[in-house]
Amino acid sequence: TLVVIMNRRHYILEVAKEVWTFGHHIDLPDDYDFEGANSLYKMDDSNFETFAPEFPVFENKHPFPLTDLIKHVFTSKLIVSQYMADVLTSFKLPKHRLVPLTIVDKGEAKGYFFLYFAKEDIGFIDFKGSSFNIKNDLDETRTMHFDNLDAFTDFVDESKKRYEEY
Repeated sequence: TLVVIMNRRHYILEVAKEVWTFGHHIDLPDDYDFEGANSLYKMDDSNFETFAPEFPVFENKHPFPLTDLIKHVFTSKLIVSQYMADVLTSFKLPKHRLVPLTIVDKGEAKGYFFLYFAKEDIGFIDFKGSSFNIKNDLDETRTMHFDNLDAFTDFVDESKKRYEEY
């Protein structure tokens, strides 16, 4: 047990007796048709705005509670709650799409979204107003600033050249 005193108040920190994993994954059903015409695997940057992926009704088979942000096993994409969708879309985002899906948790159907970001679009970034933390091969991080997309792209291209020469 660790006692922390802040502003004359005592806070007691103890090791949790229960451990919950947040942001766990949701599995596709065993009978999902990965090769089907509307398989979510057929969704890509060329068709993501109009493609209608077929989502099964997901079931939370884990003992953990559902969270606002859930990873899943079928891609690096995310499943997000309505709350998280509202938070994210309040910011300036790259091309994206939210596709409704259902997760059954403890017998109750809950509405979530599959969040898909188009990969190639980074022109939305406010480069002058942004900082970039760049990590090198030695895990050293430095903060960099770029005036525009061209300066950023030049840096990336130059870094790739140095890496290939190394």
